[in-house]
Amino acid sequence: NNNNNNNNNNNGYKPGERPGTSIYVRNMRDGTTEDEMRSCFSQFGEVESVNVHPGRGFAFVAFRAAEAAQRACATNGGKVQLKERLLFVEPRNSTGPLGGGGGGRGFRGGGGGGR
Repeated sequence: NNNNNNNNNNNGYKPGERPGTSIYVRNMRDGTTEDEMRSCFSQFGEVESVNVHPGRGFAFVAFRAAEAAQRACATNGGKVQLKERLLFVEPRNSTGPLGGGGGGRGFRGGGGGGR
């Protein structure tokens, strides 16, 4: 009778950690709320979490299913309309909870010049 072992427990993942379920959204208007983002992106599937970065113009949206994230990225060439603003959507580059999969590649090899 323990319901913690069914598929609704995300297999131990926190929202946005499951591979392929999180997207990166940019070109957001300052002041866009988490609720606005949630209602905008729920057209693609169940939104699990929204992480808005105020003043930075971007957010991360995590879906329960990877298919929803794929739909959001594939719709209209990765563009989603929120009010009068066109948002740009792409898969979140992540291999773990902080999305550090591809980061830092451009910084390799620059430290050897101090002889």
